[in-house]
Amino acid sequence: FPSHDKCHHILGFFQNMIYFIVHKIAGNTPFVYRSVNIFFHLGSTFLIFTILSLLSKRNVALIAASLFAVHPIFIESVTWISGMPYSMYSFFFLLSCLFYILKDKRSLYYYLSVLFFFFALLSNEKTIALFIIFITYELCFGSLRENWKKIAPYFLICFFGTLSAVLKINYRINTINTISYTHENGSYNNPFFQIPVAIVS
Repeated sequence: FPSHDKCHHILGFFQNMIYFIVHKIAGNTPFVYRSVNIFFHLGSTFLIFTILSLLSKRNVALIAASLFAVHPIFIESVTWISGMPYSMYSFFFLLSCLFYILKDKRSLYYYLSVLFFFFALLSNEKTIALFIIFITYELCFGSLRENWKKIAPYFLICFFGTLSAVLKINYRINTINTISYTHENGSYNNPFFQIPVAIVS
């Protein structure tokens, strides 16, 4: 298996590429970096409207997309520059879903769906769990018995993504141990005191 550093660069490929391009064009201008997040969020909003228009009534799609566009839960992932992976992988995943829904119209759409799902994984490893959405779609609107082979590529992509994510566990543990969970004198926070105080606060 590749090292953690290689896995980090592979799974964060699109984020690093966009940062590189934006830096070459606009330097360190924060607005331009945030504009990228806003672009992906607007794209996701349009995709939600399109997907729900195919699966439900147009009014339902309009209301859901409107709520998604302005819901406060998405503020950090859109306005924070560091939130780019969340906006990006959401956009690529929704694009993958749209092409999967349209797969019966043209075979090209299915291959585009798999490709954009792979792009979503390259944007953020949280994509790993999302192949379940395709299973749910087949259970609700299609036939899992007939189309399970078409879901297999998504599972394989997630399987290799999981292997890459597992390699990051030791790195994450070491990072946590060296930063916020110890005092300067080396003693640990007692969770029996820390958790009640956090809940009450």
